[in-house]
Amino acid sequence: DINGDSRNAIPTIGAYETAHPGICPATNTSFTSNVTGTTYQWYVDDGSGAGFVIISNNAVYGGAGTSTLTITNPPTSYNGYKYRALVDGVNLSNVFTLKISVVWTGTVSTDWLNAANWSCGVVPDANTDVQINPSVPFSPVVMANVSCKSLTLKTAANVTVGAGFSINITGR
Repeated sequence: DINGDSRNAIPTIGAYETAHPGICPATNTSFTSNVTGTTYQWYVDDGSGAGFVIISNNAVYGGAGTSTLTITNPPTSYNGYKYRALVDGVNLSNVFTLKISVVWTGTVSTDWLNAANWSCGVVPDANTDVQINPSVPFSPVVMANVSCKSLTLKTAANVTVGAGFSINITGR
């Protein structure tokens, strides 16, 4: 790209390469065990302090007993959940972390609350990781109290917060 950074396998169109740090809200995803075997049982750690607990197939989870766990339309509250598989009753896979995020594209306006300005077409909420890149048509301006889980400003990117308003970083 224009800064000499490597392009992604599916590059961002334009001069500046922007890596998307996670999946979009309400986007299906899957994790495949790095350990092979005959039997699989997936577990989830939701950060509540209970540790890893067994996953059963339901509206969100599929393949709980296979090598690939499918997560369908996860709510943003699942951002940061950790997953691993127990293989053949003795071997543990790597831990996979679900990341749900949006990237500011600023293609329409400066309005933080306009979904068309976000990579996923969704305004971030208190559970969503946010990334702001430089070299976009419009930089974000916050004219309401908003929340997000984390806020990453890439070098030379900026956010303007109007008087009397704030961005609450929940860190959940």
